[in-house]
Amino acid sequence: VAPPQITIAPLTHKDIYLDQLICYNRSNEISGNSVMARYMWCANHSFTSMEDLKKHLGRDEKVMMDILPQLKKAGLTEAKRGILTEAEGKYYHQGILIFDDKAAYEACMQIINDADWDDEILKKNRYETYILDHEL
Repeated sequence: VAPPQITIAPLTHKDIYLDQLICYNRSNEISGNSVMARYMWCANHSFTSMEDLKKHLGRDEKVMMDILPQLKKAGLTEAKRGILTEAEGKYYHQGILIFDDKAAYEACMQIINDADWDDEILKKNRYETYILDHEL
């Protein structure tokens, strides 16, 4: 049985577009149910200039599109990218990837680690991994 979905009309805010908001409740093993836990990986990058951020975004999208078929086959279920807005002089970007389970996370991380990213662009990186225990 598919979870209930609520669709909200498209929203726009300063070049950020939200196509729809899907609200649902999905429990997993952390909540005591038998469904395997999904994993979320966040890659946070900060830059010293808008120019470096733009260069990174272009390269990031190219590399991601190149490896996306492999990632999906390995268990990637969602990929999102956000850019910090309304913070004068701060140039931040975050990528969020959602995986089916731990095995998918590990397989996808190997693909990601083997990819040729943009190490030549100066940035500060922070990576975090979460187990999704509840989604609304």
